Amino acid sequence: MFGSELKEDEDVIIFPSYIYLDSTSKILKSKIHIQVFKKKEDSLKRKVFIEFLKNYIQIEDSKNSKILEERLRWFLVDNKRNKKISVTILGESYLLKETEANGHSITEISIPSEKIGQQELVEKKIKIKIISSKNNNNLYEGILFIIPEEANCVISDIDDTVKISDVRNKKNLIQNSFVNPFQTVQGMQKIYSNWQSSKVDCFVFVSASPWQIYPILSTFFIEEQFPLSLYFMKYFRMKDSSFLNLFEKPESYKFETIEPLIQEWKRVNFILVGDSGEKDPEAYAKLIRKYPDRITKVFIRKAYEENLEDRIKTVFQDIPKEKYMFFQNSNEIK
Repeated sequence: MFGSELKEDEDVIIFPSYIYLDSTSKILKSKIHIQVFKKKEDSLKRKVFIEFLKNYIQIEDSKNSKILEERLRWFLVDNKRNKKISVTILGESYLLKETEANGHSITEISIPSEKIGQQELVEKKIKIKIISSKNNNNLYEGILFIIPEEANCVISDIDDTVKISDVRNKKNLIQNSFVNPFQTVQGMQKIYSNWQSSKVDCFVFVSASPWQIYPILSTFFIEEQFPLSLYFMKYFRMKDSSFLNLFEKPESYKFETIEPLIQEWKRVNFILVGDSGEKDPEAYAKLIRKYPDRITKVFIRKAYEENLEDRIKTVFQDIPKEKYMFFQNSNEIK
């Protein structure tokens, strides 16, 4: 059995992953994604950076200051490179690739289809566990979502689609991301829960926000009773870029992130949900044109008070109207 090189003060996040039930293959593939890090609660760098952001955002309220410190600590952890970690899946041990400079590791593993039992198929998920080392007795668990071969899947943006962010105003975006209590877009949780109860087998959040926000964001969505979801987010290191530019993204980001899923999940149908704040309509229209038989519907939330008529005509000019819907309020979605 493999062991894990974890010290007593080191932690692991196992990000949600997936396995697609491809009936044409007896060996199913999955990518296991982890991060190994050490919290640095009292580092000088952390204190200086928090004070900088407090001044930049002009925080005076002690409650908001506490929220900021909690969220920022994920940006100031000490990521651990070259860590050899093992996981247990369905009773088998898998040695993962060594972690990189950012503490992350993504490893493709192969699982024989016959190893997936009836209980896992009913629950549509498989448990992942970290094999503890003698120096670290903590239990780390994760989820491997099972994607049925002919599933219906919702791929959703986060900012201004299901969570209030105000992406067009950088200062408001930073405040809503790091200072203010998170707020959901009214009615979207009900829509997603209704879909889960009826026709949708899986949910995927695709966001240009950095992975550092994942622990708090995923906890928030669980508390708000959104369906458990996969996440695709951006890599970001403090030393690689300016913190204040971390939410900037290329227009191609959504397309390049979603297309591989469409290609890998060969018989899955997709509902795409986004908003008008940035480039979701353009990215989703491009996907409809390329995969017209795989995209069931596109829903775009009108995130700002503006006339979208010309934009809609231009972006969706050759796409059937029944394929897309712009909405102001969630109760417009049936």
